[in-house]
This record gives sequence, structure tokens and C-alpha cells, in this order.
Amino acid sequence: MRHRSIVLDSNDSDLVQLRLAFAKKGKNLEDVDSKPGSADRSGCASPIPSLASNLLNTEADATARLDDVQRAQMAAMKAHDLVEMLVDTTQLEEQVSILHCLWMKCGGDFPVTINNRQVSIRALMEEIYSKLFVEMFRLRIGLIIQVLASELARLKDLSASDALQNLLTISPFELKSMLLMLLSGRLLEEVPLDDEAAAKETRTGIGSFRKHIEERKSLRKSMRHSRRDAPPTPKEVDEMEADLLEEEAGIDDFQFGIWLRHRRIDGALNRVPNHFYASLWDSVHRFHHGLQINGIILHWGLTQEMTRREIKFALEVEEVLNQISEPEYREMVIETLWLLGRVDRVLRNDSLNLPQDRPLDIDNIIARANRIFVDHNRELDTIVVDCCAGGKSCGGARNLCIHFLDSAPAGEYGTSHYIIRAFAALFT
Repeated sequence: MRHRSIVLDSNDSDLVQLRLAFAKKGKNLEDVDSKPGSADRSGCASPIPSLASNLLNTEADATARLDDVQRAQMAAMKAHDLVEMLVDTTQLEEQVSILHCLWMKCGGDFPVTINNRQVSIRALMEEIYSKLFVEMFRLRIGLIIQVLASELARLKDLSASDALQNLLTISPFELKSMLLMLLSGRLLEEVPLDDEAAAKETRTGIGSFRKHIEERKSLRKSMRHSRRDAPPTPKEVDEMEADLLEEEAGIDDFQFGIWLRHRRIDGALNRVPNHFYASLWDSVHRFHHGLQINGIILHWGLTQEMTRREIKFALEVEEVLNQISEPEYREMVIETLWLLGRVDRVLRNDSLNLPQDRPLDIDNIIARANRIFVDHNRELDTIVVDCCAGGKSCGGARNLCIHFLDSAPAGEYGTSHYIIRAFAALFT
């Protein structure tokens, strides 16, 4: 089983406690043979313990003494040196011991330097739910906790601090269910745990839509009945129109932010499409000056040192992507890189004008796609006119329009459409 990497940060106290609980094992070894001097069934005294038993006991004593020495040495070490040891080791037991020492030395707040360090651990969930971890090599626990807290705040209308406290007090079963829903790419919806049908609707994402549809049908029926009985008064017409507008606004409110939350969840989970890293290897190999992402260059030389499907190359790419602090922008970068690997088929042009004297700036392509999106929506006179198209900032990540980040990837008005138009303007 391969190893999985996790980035620890100051929110990882629960993870540390879990690892410490896992590490509590009994170290006492039973003797292989019976004790010296004891009699067997034939009445003869048993011989001296075998060599194997002596070796086992000696090894157990030596291991215990070595553990004591290592703990004493770690207690005298500085936190920075412990972090270096944590990064270097790949043994789960050693990591648990170092984490315990860090916990006792620094308390719940680990050094800031650990935020961007990766710790290799064995993931039990990978064995059970292997399909959920395709092309995922590092998990950023701090971002996952933030996403869980934000989803709780949205569902229960709580403040950020109250949502975090609520997250720490929910049952292990609820937390596991929330994690599985996030790993499956589904949004969280508040639903009774004992209602299987409601839970199924929530998992498929149709529960809220069905509710709105049923409410609208009942309203239309009442309007038809009122028309049969007697013509409605102007006041009743105004009330019906107001109810319809209110329900439509409710549907819009429910729909607004869905894709933004999807991108934040996928970004927090470091999720990428299947065969993403192999496709990116081809793109890096194609550009002799490499690709520039978030100010960091993925150089062409990487393709000479590593093969197309080598995990080391994927880890190098993830190291660059993990420097992006905004998960939704990280997913936008991944979408752009994914389309870049298919730019020939998308643009249907065999002679593209690729840059030969500089790296291809991915951030510039996303910014160009955002400008095309804003200009297009200004012509269509959409809601974007109230923010970016009207000269007002809407607070999106990296100065992108929040509606651009909240657009579906596919479709005539999807983000992929505008990214492809940015490619066409740059390469043709």
C-alpha cells in the first residue's frame, strides 16, 4: 500500500489525538517456551529457554530502552528540529512519537513552519474507499476542517466561531458521514439521520429542488382553483405574483454558490481529474520554458528527470499547487491546466502560436478568461453588472469575479468556455 501525505496545521489537534490513541499498543511479549525449572508432563524439568526466546526478550528490552532514549532525546530537541524529523520519517510509529513530543512541548499550536510541511502516513480510508482518493496524494487537514465548518455555518445559520465549536461537538458518526459526503463530491444538506429516503435525496442533490417544485405546483393549483371559483381581485393577483417572485428568489439563493462551494471542497481535498498529472506532463514537455503557476515555474527539465506517470512528478506538481491558499482558485488553475492538455482538439488548430521565449503564465490566462466573462455579461446585462462589470469589486479570490468562480465548468456560459476563448486569443 502506498503512502499518503498530509499537511498539518494549527487545526490538527484532533488528528494528533487520533494518532496517539492508535499508538497505544502493548509491548509485552510472552515467552515462547515455558519458564525454566517448570515440569512437563513426563515429570522431567524443562530445558533452559530456547535461543529464540532469549533473542525475543533481548530485542524487546533493547527496543524499550531505545524508545526511552529516543523520547529523552526528542524532549531535549527544539521544535524546529522535531519538525525536520517528522518530515524525514515515513514510519507511522515514529511519526506518532514525534507528534506526541511536539504536542507536549508546544501544546495545541504547532510551529508555523509545519503548515507547509508534508507528513507521510498510511490512510485507512484509502483501503476502504479507494475510489475517492484517485489522483490524490496529499490531504490538507486544516482546509478540510475549514470547509466542514463553513458548511455547518451555512446549513445551521451560525457564525464562524459557533460553527467550529459545533463541529467539535458532533458525534463521530455524523463527522464520518460529512467527510464521506465531501470526499464523494456532494454538498452537505441538513437531513434527519433516521430518514433513509430523505438522506438519499440529499445525497443525490435533488431534495431541495423537489421541495421547490412541489411548492410551486401547489401554488399553481390554488391559482387555477381560484380562477374557476371566481376571478381574483387585483390584491390577490399582487399577492400571488409576490409569492411567485419570492419562491423564484429562494431557488436562486439555493442555486447561488453551489459551484463555488464545489470548487472550495475539491480544492481543499486536492482533487484533480483522472490522468491529470500525465496530461500535465505532456503540457510541460511541450513548453520548453515551462509553465508558470502562482509565480512558480514547472520547468521543462522535470520531464527529462521523471517519467510521465511517476508519482514524484505528481508530488512536485502538488507542491506547487499547494502554495495557492484559495481552494477555489486552485481548482480554476487545475481546470485551465486540464484544458491546456487538450488545446489542440479544443481549438482544432495544428499550428498554434506557442510562446517560445518565456514560460506560459497560467494566472494570466485565468485573468484573461475572467475579463472575457465580465465583458460578455456586461453585454448581456446580467447580475455581473452590479459588481465587476460595473467597476465594483465583489471580493472573489485573486480579484476574479465571484460569479465567474460560481459558474459551472461546462456550457455556453461555463468557465471552460471562457478559458478556451482566452486560449484562442493567446495562441491564434
